[in-house]
Formats: sequence, structure tokens, C-alpha cells
Amino acid sequence: MSRYSDHFHLAISELGEPEAIFRISLPRFLFQLSLSVLLLVVGFLINYLWWVHGPQKMDHLAMLLLIPPVLGLVVLGRLLRQRGLTVLLYPSGLLYLCRGQALVFLWQEITEVWLHFSHLQKRMEESDAQGVRTACILCPAVSFWDDLLNSSLTLVRQDGARVQLTPAVGDYHQLLVEVQRRTFPRLWQKAWDQFREQGQAVFGPLVVRPDGLHWSKAFLPWEQFDGLRIRQGDLLVRQKKLWKTWRETPVNTLPNLPVLWALVEAVQVLNQSHPSSQSTSVPAGEAQAEEPEARERLS
Repeated sequence: MSRYSDHFHLAISELGEPEAIFRISLPRFLFQLSLSVLLLVVGFLINYLWWVHGPQKMDHLAMLLLIPPVLGLVVLGRLLRQRGLTVLLYPSGLLYLCRGQALVFLWQEITEVWLHFSHLQKRMEESDAQGVRTACILCPAVSFWDDLLNSSLTLVRQDGARVQLTPAVGDYHQLLVEVQRRTFPRLWQKAWDQFREQGQAVFGPLVVRPDGLHWSKAFLPWEQFDGLRIRQGDLLVRQKKLWKTWRETPVNTLPNLPVLWALVEAVQVLNQSHPSSQSTSVPAGEAQAEEPEARERLS
């Protein structure tokens, strides 16, 4: 029995049946491997013909000849890093198994969720029976090349450990939704507490404050804020009566993007309801109860 099978069956025997299993299927692995090899071979041949039997000069066309082998290396690198990967999803967290490595990520221990994608298909809001927000979920558009080259989900634990998942994993977009849904309540409560107690919540270069959005020395008051957009892998902060974007940054430079989106909307609503005050005392919803036995069960 392989070391992978040992870890997998040990996890099942110790933790019980998971809610879901996400793994790289053999057909998907072979397809991406074949595609990467094809890109490398084509890139080698056209560069060989150009530099040995062709013009042998550096120009714009010669730069284009580098695209196939570079794409092949990117696809191959992403694929090899994920080979043998299996993710087991449990109510208290996920178990990451990859080439003999086993990492436990409890939902309550995840401090950062980093998303990388190019286009947003839809954004989902979920609430409980009392109307308290329980999740804000960003669903990227399914794109062959984006999934192949760019899209990823990175989880960071409170001790600094991190894992990256890519669409090489089967049902990646379903996994993306589940991770956002289960990490949102605690990250949302943490961001709201920071906003209420410190007067601001920081998301990379973007700072959310009661008076508006701050970006380094730039300031956008809420009455001029015109929403968030995602285009070509960048988050756009729109300003009213401005023909161009106020600020933009790649989505993968912003930690906990769903929480940022939800917080911006919540604070904007507060300011519209009470334009003369900048209150931060309205509760944002309670975090889920602690799970004292979760670490013992998954360790």
C-alpha cells in the first residue's frame, strides 16, 4: 500500500467519513500533463526553427515565440505542485493530504483566505432565520485558460502555515464556495470587531473607515463611493461622476476579499441610514461557537 493510501485510510478511520472529498482525478491530471508537454514541444520546435533556420533576430515576433514554452512551464509547475492532492472536508475544518504531507486547517484557525481569479460570475449573500449575514461568497466565472493558469485559493493558518489549491482539483469551484461559506463567520466578526474598536479594518492596501475608503494618502468618502467591480483579475473601486476607476489592484493582493466586500456594503448602508454620524456600534452578527475538541479530533 502506498504512503498516500496509508494517510488517506488512516484519516478516514480516525475522523470518520468526510462531508466531501476533493482530489485530482487521473483523466484531469493526464490532460493537463499532455497539454503542458504539447506546449513545451511546440515552443521548442518553433524557437528552434526561428533561431537555427530562421531570421535569428530579436524582435516582437521573437518575443511571441516564448509564449508557448512559458505557458507549458506554468501549467506543468501548477500541476506538479498539486499531484497526489486530496482534500477532506469536515464540519470543523479540512484535511490536506499531498504526497505524504498531512495538514489540518480548522475553520476557526484560518486567518486569511486569498482568492485569485479573473472574472466574477456572481456574488451570493446568505443569512440565517434572524436575518443575520452568515456568508458572502464570490463565485468566479468558469474559464478554461483562467482555471489552467491563474485561479487559485490560498488558506493561511494563524501559525503561518499555508496551502494553495488550484482548479487541478476536481470540483474546485464547489470547494471554493464551501471554504468561503465556512470561514466567513469568524473572519467577518474579526473584521467587524477591528472596525468597531480601532475605527478601521485593513485589507492589504485598502483601509475601511467610518468616513470612507483610504488608500495610502488617497481618500474616498462614502457619499462618492460607487461600488466594487472585478475586471480582468483586478478589484476596481468606483467613484461617482468619475469616468475612470478611483483605485484598482489585483484581487490576489487583498486578503479575505469576501469579508471586505461585505464590510464595505454594511458600512455604506450605515452611513446612508445615519449620514450625520459615523457609528460603528451596530453588531455585524455573532461568530460561531468555539469547538474545543476540534483540534483533538483532527490532529
